[in-house]
Amino acid sequence: MASDLVQEEHESGSNISTISARVNLLTEIVEFFENNFPEIVDNFLGLIGVVAIIMTLSLNISILCFGVTLFIIVVYGLSSKKTLCFKQTLQ
Repeated sequence: MASDLVQEEHESGSNISTISARVNLLTEIVEFFENNFPEIVDNFLGLIGVVAIIMTLSLNISILCFGVTLFIIVVYGLSSKKTLCFKQTLQ
């Protein structure tokens, strides 16, 4: 896949630094789908499994867990931009 990208970029007249940056980006995307994406799916399915088990034990506790999960997702969504800014500042 990377060799096809390099060939297309050479044919279009891109310079070496542009080709190198695009190949590195492609490598990062492939690494994400190989390493991080399965972990995200696994964690999400684990969370659903835990909530399902808790639902069989107690409906009130499962509603509370669902509410806490939604709260965490909202907090993460609201703070993700600021977290990324802090991370970029530290690098």
